[in-house]
Amino acid sequence: MKYLLSILCLFVLSCDSSSPTEVTTQEDVICGYDDYEYLAGCDYSLSTAGCPDVYENQQFMLDIIGRQYCIEAGYNISQFGSFPGTYDVITSGTYQNVLSFNVMIPGQSAFNTWNCDNIGYLNEINPGEYTATENYPIIHNLVCE
Repeated sequence: MKYLLSILCLFVLSCDSSSPTEVTTQEDVICGYDDYEYLAGCDYSLSTAGCPDVYENQQFMLDIIGRQYCIEAGYNISQFGSFPGTYDVITSGTYQNVLSFNVMIPGQSAFNTWNCDNIGYLNEINPGEYTATENYPIIHNLVCE
């Protein structure tokens, strides 16, 4: 009986709403967008963007990007400390359905300036298209915990 209760408890705990969820499965709506496949930081293809490249401190910058997308998708995660989720990083190739934003990544204070007014398919020539590079990578398989 103890064994059965243990299994039942593990099942219930693993299926609750606080379990990790992949954001890029398109089940989560970010700022009204539900058809995205990839997530990126500042869209360097915009003529108005002042994008810093993230190569110097890529992990830190990508954690900020991941955290902000999780927050915009409605996950209740801390805005400070280490990023509690996971993601894959793509650094080459051109992709469609990439959500990006048109403001610089302002360090740990990103949540103060990041909002839905700045997120979308922002490429001026081909909206939703984004070419990943080492300095401007794309996040895929983002899991918010």
